[in-house]
Amino acid sequence: MRLEIVYLACPLTHDDPAVRQARLDAANRTATQLTQLGVIVYSPISHTAGMCRLGLAIDWEFWARFQAAFLAVSRSMIVLKMPGWENSDGVADEIRIMREFGRPVEYLDPEVTATLELTSGRPRKSAENAKKD
Repeated sequence: MRLEIVYLACPLTHDDPAVRQARLDAANRTATQLTQLGVIVYSPISHTAGMCRLGLAIDWEFWARFQAAFLAVSRSMIVLKMPGWENSDGVADEIRIMREFGRPVEYLDPEVTATLELTSGRPRKSAENAKKD
């Protein structure tokens, strides 16, 4: 049996600690929901936040090498489209790396994470929420 990892990308770095916390909360909430759906998800923000609280850097320059290793073994990427994602150097680099690997990159609005379903091993919006789009 081959287990496939989905990489969850979203921005973290910001001057305002409240924005950083909101981004961490959104990443944790989405990673939790995907995990509950049976997705093997790697959320770099969720998985490294504790180490950052103990003094490691939170910026992309520090973590780029680590995240590249996880991107190399991930089947696909979901970009959480939270405010600031388009301007994030880290998210841009993560997307670029996944595309270089020829792997799919999907985008998820944080507003719809509560209505995700799992079909064919991939998350999608529920039929009820899809009708609202």
